[in-house]
Amino acid sequence: MVWFALPNQQLSFRFVRKPVQVGKYQGWVLTAESCFYQTLQFNQHITHQVNQLLQRVIRGECVELPVDVGQFYNREAAQAEMARRRTETASIAD
Repeated sequence: MVWFALPNQQLSFRFVRKPVQVGKYQGWVLTAESCFYQTLQFNQHITHQVNQLLQRVIRGECVELPVDVGQFYNREAAQAEMARRRTETASIAD
């Protein structure tokens, strides 16, 4: 279970680790509830950070909590941020 403290709310999401066989090697796949991806659909940077943290935990590494995984954006804020980054990138390329 992963807990998030967002502005004005707390959310939790369940993750499942499933073993998979890849040729002669044993691996695993980490999946989350679909509502995790729906809630964070404009925040792929956060989903990436959460997956990285969970991989560390599964490998037995120590993770000190709480962890800041990035700025949460709603749809409008995400679109504005992407427009800002495109403008910034275009000005650097010129």
